[in-house]
Amino acid sequence: MWIASALSGDTSVRRLEDMGQRRADKFAMAKAIASGDERLMQKAGLEAEITRLDRLRAGHGHEFERIYRIRATWRRKHSL
Repeated sequence: MWIASALSGDTSVRRLEDMGQRRADKFAMAKAIASGDERLMQKAGLEAEITRLDRLRAGHGHEFERIYRIRATWRRKHSL
């Protein structure tokens, strides 16, 4: 369903996750758990969180630019 939304240009879709990165994050976490080293588990969790936050930041930037373009178009049409 989210693929169809993304391909159709549905602007209500806020976030699409990179499944490859999610798998890599899960693999890193599984490896850390298997090692039994609490520091590796924490590191894997923090790296996954950084990846998630980077995606949110990028999404916010894209959304901001989209709104800015809409606003500029509206202003040109209404001569403000």
